[in-house]
Amino acid sequence: MTRRQDDPEAGTTPTFFGGREPVLFWAGCLVAVIGVAAMVAPAVSPVVIGAAAGWVLWLAGVVLFVVALLTRGAGSLFGALAASLIAISSGAYLFFHPSAGAVAVTVLVTAVFIADGAAQLVLALDLRPGRAWRWVLASAVASMLAAVLVAAGLPGQSSLALGVLMGLALITSGLGLMAMGAPPTRRADAATGR
Repeated sequence: MTRRQDDPEAGTTPTFFGGREPVLFWAGCLVAVIGVAAMVAPAVSPVVIGAAAGWVLWLAGVVLFVVALLTRGAGSLFGALAASLIAISSGAYLFFHPSAGAVAVTVLVTAVFIADGAAQLVLALDLRPGRAWRWVLASAVASMLAAVLVAAGLPGQSSLALGVLMGLALITSGLGLMAMGAPPTRRADAATGR
């Protein structure tokens, strides 16, 4: 565990990520933008859905891989790395085989959502009671809910539904990362007496 404790005499603020909070914030912004792109792109055709889902999952997986390395010691490094590698490999497969079919897309996207949600749940519980743990928990719940909806066949009704679910899961992941990297608010500083 890399969590540093407060030193009341030195007046330091605790940090969980060793000063890498700005990188987490901007990584969260990038993941949220990728989520918006995922919501917009897949309305064109089933082949584009496969390629777009592959590109989005690969790019998000790369960002999440970097975040996993930056946040090592916070939660399960193995789980976070596994989730990001699943996203990268699934994304690469879908990008290079966009016509793999709706079933393959559904299975791969469901697996990514489950792995991402599980990794975020572990991280949220490890961050508790820090200021961002609720955002990360909400992102974990959103990813798991997206996995359930995809597995239940909701996107089978519309290619747009898969893009919307992917987008929402990525946007909530981005918001969770942004919350982890955001500077403390004055209210939080006042609550700790700083």
